[in-house]
Amino acid sequence: MIPFDGIYSWHSDISAWQLLLILFFPITFDYIRTFGKIAFLELNKRKNRDGVIESYFKVHDKKISILIPAHNEESCIHESIEASLATFYPNKEIIVIDDGSTDNTYNIAKKYADKNLIKLVHIKKGGSKAAALNFGYTYSTGDIVITMDADTKLECHSLEKIIRKFDDQRIVAVSGNIIPLGDDHVTNLLTKIQSNEYAISFEIGKRISSCFNILLVISGAFGVFRRNALNWDGLFCTNTMTEDFDKSIKIQKMGQIISFAEKSFAHSFCPNNWRLWITQRTRWAHGHLQTLLKNKDVLFSSRYRLGFRLAVLDTWFTDVVLTILYFVGLTVLALLVGAEILQNGITEIVSDLAHVIILMFFIYFISEITIFFYSRNLSERPQPKKMVYLIPVMMFFYRPLLKIIVFRGYIKAIFRIGVKW
Repeated sequence: MIPFDGIYSWHSDISAWQLLLILFFPITFDYIRTFGKIAFLELNKRKNRDGVIESYFKVHDKKISILIPAHNEESCIHESIEASLATFYPNKEIIVIDDGSTDNTYNIAKKYADKNLIKLVHIKKGGSKAAALNFGYTYSTGDIVITMDADTKLECHSLEKIIRKFDDQRIVAVSGNIIPLGDDHVTNLLTKIQSNEYAISFEIGKRISSCFNILLVISGAFGVFRRNALNWDGLFCTNTMTEDFDKSIKIQKMGQIISFAEKSFAHSFCPNNWRLWITQRTRWAHGHLQTLLKNKDVLFSSRYRLGFRLAVLDTWFTDVVLTILYFVGLTVLALLVGAEILQNGITEIVSDLAHVIILMFFIYFISEITIFFYSRNLSERPQPKKMVYLIPVMMFFYRPLLKIIVFRGYIKAIFRIGVKW
């Protein structure tokens, strides 16, 4: 049995240098990032509160085209269309692209098209989301183009709020804010975990990236573009699984600005069972590495902005390198500990290692609980704080499992093994 009860006496026996060495990684790569982000956002929030007044009363006449690609989405296409129609923005058109559906998706959408409420176009043989968006784009006429998933529901004021971002002529694309809902409106442990994950990613991650003009991913569920921005270097790329990431990188390569509309919300359905979640996250990881490899020139070319290059480098390091090192480190550690236990039983070395692991989990727990509450304080649609019980579940189960799934997706991308949509 591992002697957990001896951690206090063990901590008293180690030197300050040994403790600093143990804590170097979590302090350097977790604490500085976490608390640095919080400090920056707080300062930025005060600055904006003191010096910026939003143009709430400005009348916008820009036409908005909403593209909704749909492949076998009969369970949700009705809600998506209804929500888009209900948005309080008159100068809009809604284009549903039926991407070779074999269910009732086309017939459901056709009822709206017959009433001239939407445009409905059909692709006989289904392909990728990127190809469907490109096809639908040719039928659009808006100055601003919104790309969505068929399982996304816009909030009624979302268009009014997000269009204000384009008052700044430097901004060419905007990522909306996403609140996940369980598929078929199912709420369970998995959907609650994803709600917490999204809240942290959007409310903290995208806000920070937007402040520094280094936002690398426009949400595929709710992305907004100036029309001319979509035409730079072609429309959406069809040879990656993450067309939203690829298009975002292309826009950054052009030296343009992508912003985050934290007050413009859409609700997007997320997997409500582990099988679908694994399939989705494998696909995301596969496409993520595909896009990074495709745009690896960003790392080596001085023609791109330094901040953009550093953001891509950080993505490579935190998302790819650390994921690989995580598995390499665990494998080496397991082999060493296993060999030690087989030869000598639970020795002092093994006991000390157990204490280090306990200390590390405690350190990370403090970080997790900090970002949990801070992300909720930032959001205008905060998740319930009583969901704090999810933190141990995320630390001990969800995040380790996600690393396995992401690593699996990377391997598939490296060896060009296809993934399920």
